[in-house]
Amino acid sequence: MKKYVKLIEVATEKGVESINIGSKKAEDGLSASANSLQVFNHIKSAVGGVSEQIESVSSAIEEIQAMTKDVAAGANAIKEIAVTSAERANDTSAATEEQHAATEQISEGAQSLATLAESLKMEVNHFKI
Repeated sequence: MKKYVKLIEVATEKGVESINIGSKKAEDGLSASANSLQVFNHIKSAVGGVSEQIESVSSAIEEIQAMTKDVAAGANAIKEIAVTSAERANDTSAATEEQHAATEQISEGAQSLATLAESLKMEVNHFKI
């Protein structure tokens, strides 16, 4: 019987030891779970921060797109002004050339009249009264 009691004692000790090991593993598991929860909470927080940053960047991109459209519209307006200015410069140049040609014709006509007047004067001088 002593032998059975000893066996029961050994079995009980092994059972207590197993329970203690199981308890330790359970505590370690709970601790790991708590750590995992903290890590997941940290990840959740980081994802939230990244999400806010993405929204901020997206908003900035929209503002940049609007500014780009404004700049493009301004560039188109400048182009139109440049084209109109070039057309007016061409018109002015053509008008200046026409005016120059007319001035030359007037000058030639005046020269011709001066020559004719000189000739007429000489002819009149032949008739002295």
